[in-house]
Amino acid sequence: MNIQPKKPLVIYLPWKDFRLSDNPALTQAMAFAKAKQIPFLPVYTLDDGWVKPDIYNIGYPRRWMLSRILSEFSKLFTRFEILVCEPEVLVQALLQHFEVYVFLNDDVEPYLRRRHRRLARLLQTQGQQQYFFLCSNDVSIDLGCRTHAGEIYSVFTPFKKAVLEQFLNAPVQPLADPQSVLYFLEPLPVNFEKVPVDQVFRRIDQRWVVKIGSYSLDLDNCFVRPDLLQWEFTETTVLSRFTQFLEQQIFSYHLSRDDLSIEGTSRMSVALAWGLVSARTLKQRILSSFDPEQPGVATFLSELLWREFYRYILYHFPEVLNLEFQAKRRTLPWLNGPVAWQRFEFWVRGETGYPLVDAAMRQLISTAWMHNRCRMVVASILTKNLGIDWRWGQEFFRATLLDLDEASNNGGWQWSASVGADPKPIRIFNPYLQAQKYDPNQAYIKKWLPVDYFVQPLIDHDLARKEARQRYGLS
Repeated sequence: MNIQPKKPLVIYLPWKDFRLSDNPALTQAMAFAKAKQIPFLPVYTLDDGWVKPDIYNIGYPRRWMLSRILSEFSKLFTRFEILVCEPEVLVQALLQHFEVYVFLNDDVEPYLRRRHRRLARLLQTQGQQQYFFLCSNDVSIDLGCRTHAGEIYSVFTPFKKAVLEQFLNAPVQPLADPQSVLYFLEPLPVNFEKVPVDQVFRRIDQRWVVKIGSYSLDLDNCFVRPDLLQWEFTETTVLSRFTQFLEQQIFSYHLSRDDLSIEGTSRMSVALAWGLVSARTLKQRILSSFDPEQPGVATFLSELLWREFYRYILYHFPEVLNLEFQAKRRTLPWLNGPVAWQRFEFWVRGETGYPLVDAAMRQLISTAWMHNRCRMVVASILTKNLGIDWRWGQEFFRATLLDLDEASNNGGWQWSASVGADPKPIRIFNPYLQAQKYDPNQAYIKKWLPVDYFVQPLIDHDLARKEARQRYGLS
């Protein structure tokens, strides 16, 4: 009996990389398919995290955003499949019929790294490990870099000095051309649910619920779901917004980025989180027109490096998603029980009695985004003033932020709780002084709070500061 050789097939598995420029896996997959004359097929897999409830705390904003991005991104390709399955199950099924070449971008998130290892093992057991192409995605520095003593960097400034030149010189991958390849156009011989692109949100929509241990809060019962049409869903519109930022704001970025009364930020966090643009592309566009030593430019580049720093930390210490980076802070006496949950709910609803905090929390619920200065303030208030475990805040942001990036979210919460990398004496933000400094005319507060707003503070700030210092063993 003659055994017919399997036909080759190149598949590209996007996850958070919905762009044509500087997309290593897509560029290399297409170049490989074109050079070898192998049919090409991009496939997005709606895994259990998307289609089943109560997994990974994926809230309404990200579910809706995925559906909009897929609607736009899929238009760039002659064929784009959306299937309900785990990626390794898909590949295993395809291996029964094809010689499969798998291209996907790497990531620092532990969940995705475990997935990639499963895919690699699957192809290895099939004798096809050479057909697995895990490309470097949106990390612009050497994740293996260490101090002169051979240790992992745990403080930002030395890390920045060590990697700055490398970051500034990080190359940008060529633009991928979706029309340069031969697409696989036959029916897929696999039995998975196929989701039309205009039905994605209906397929993955769930109750908007955040779970904290044994507690659960149904946000759909508390709030109106935010209107997210203000955001960009394509690489083209993102780059257009960034061009405007470069033309109008980057020179004053170091002065305006913390000013809550104006639009002083680039708003690129959503685009970066979804892979609509890479940090390398933003960096390259900046360097093509500006001197990196100019104050506004240098500050913006430094912010991009903070993102790299948190990804570096998560890569080396994946346990930080649930465990304090600083071992000495792992036994802090956080409040628990009904009192903690009550305080947490007041914080969630924007009813702490601190106007800046309440305005910021209402901005988050209304837009699925919060100004970074406010993220630091509300995190400090939750952990320091209210005595609530930082992991509760991390989970709430995970369920509500449109620009959720696990590394940055975790790094920000651990920094604000004074338990993470880049350690300093504990930072206790005064919400009144923060408002005076960054919203002196109360433009931000007035925008997000009702005219008749009056809420008694849950706890006097001076008393809260004293209790926080005791909690941290400082007095």
